[in-house]
Amino acid sequence: MKTKVILLTLVLSMISLLADNDGKHITFINQTKHKLTFKVHVTGPDRTMDIESHNANYYSLHNTPGSCGDKKYKIDIIRKGKVKKTVHRKCGEDLYVWIQDKEYKTGFKPNPHHSLDQCVKDENRPAILFAHGFNDSPSAFRNFAPYAKKKSKGHWRVFRTAVSQDGSIKKRAHMLAKYIIEASEKCNIKDESLRVVTHSMGGLDIRYLVSNANNSELLKKAAKKIERIYTLAAPHQGHIGGGTIIHTSDAAHDLGKHQMKKFNEKYPYSDFKVGKRKVDLLAIRFRCKKGKDTDGVVNYKNQKWLGAPYSKTIYKGRHMLKVCKDDGATVETNRTKILGYILKDNRDDNGDVIKRGK
Repeated sequence: MKTKVILLTLVLSMISLLADNDGKHITFINQTKHKLTFKVHVTGPDRTMDIESHNANYYSLHNTPGSCGDKKYKIDIIRKGKVKKTVHRKCGEDLYVWIQDKEYKTGFKPNPHHSLDQCVKDENRPAILFAHGFNDSPSAFRNFAPYAKKKSKGHWRVFRTAVSQDGSIKKRAHMLAKYIIEASEKCNIKDESLRVVTHSMGGLDIRYLVSNANNSELLKKAAKKIERIYTLAAPHQGHIGGGTIIHTSDAAHDLGKHQMKKFNEKYPYSDFKVGKRKVDLLAIRFRCKKGKDTDGVVNYKNQKWLGAPYSKTIYKGRHMLKVCKDDGATVETNRTKILGYILKDNRDDNGDVIKRGK
């Protein structure tokens, strides 16, 4: 028995060594409508990464000869075989790309004027942000976003942001914060007015952002904009398939049950505050159908953040298209009814609400 405990301890120690590789990646964010190829010039063969429109992912430089250090890597941005722009980035930096006045522009920060949704500046209209999960993109909200824009009586201003698909919770949270800050400044989003809806790992990103708001000026500036948060099928208590030593991405590492146990101990709901203001969070739970324990990916019991409010109802919906094939609805696809509840919550006393438990 002691041998098993020692082996488990060693394995968990090895797992922890794989965490926090943010400084060994360059993250590419394609804010154009086109598929782009990012060609990184490194020692040995050139390496490329294809990024679809309005997507983001990191390029790992773990195995690049020599230390990352302060070295700047030459990067060609290519479309249909033609180099559109050449820039340089260090390990740990971001490369945002958009098209403005028919020219390719780049920066270290997102440009909300060229994101998937328009930068509406009318501050009297409520604003809602959709944050996607692991290995996903803003297109995850392909139905929620149009519903919020056109079909809701409140005529919400809609924002969707692309963060690294495989990045750590910390990395994704900082990318999310950058977008919130830029959108707030350029699109007139007031403090305590931004409603946030997240799916899957996006719920952990926003938790990190708010939980560390009092330790970081960047995160605090973003967190001050948030009014309330809804997490859809978030693995608040981890996922059985995450956190193993076979994973090469920071995201897959961070989603482990052991890692999330530590995460929850470090960031309890009781401390979920910006300054002295408590930020309201509601965890909305899903499973494939009655009698099932999961939505095909996350057990509905693990979709609760202990101490935080959660939906008493466990809604029918699958985590993504390739699971629960007996159920035609994804968590997002046919759940505009739930979005209707979210849009009305605390704004329309006569509207439907999600029953809460604790």
